[in-house]
Amino acid sequence: MRTLRGYALVNMIISLGVSALLVGGAVVGVRRHGASAREDELRRDLTTVRTAVTQFREDTGLWPSSLADLAVKSAPANGINNLGNSVALDSRTWRGPYLSVIPSDPITRSTFGYVAGPTGWVSSAATGNDSRGVAYLNY
Repeated sequence: MRTLRGYALVNMIISLGVSALLVGGAVVGVRRHGASAREDELRRDLTTVRTAVTQFREDTGLWPSSLADLAVKSAPANGINNLGNSVALDSRTWRGPYLSVIPSDPITRSTFGYVAGPTGWVSSAATGNDSRGVAYLNY
């Protein structure tokens, strides 16, 4: 009888160990997939916002003063010229809103960085590298 009880206990411990390994592997896979999904979302959101900034610039000849100007319902009073100066915007050239909402950075859950002026560059607030080793600054 004692031999069977010992065998059952060892069998149960081995089964629990194997189950723990399988669950651990599944958790790692889900986390990796979640990070990759957020990185894909970041790429899409950056493309969308950058396109809206470019369209604002093409329509008005000025850069938006802030990303919030892309989602307003009526023309903002000012834009930024290529010298970085605030200039009155001619509302007749404005074709917005360019976005219904300004997305948040899916990695940091904060607002995107934005440089008005000669570049109109929109960037992620995330630092470091993504799951593929690419720097977020290079997105």
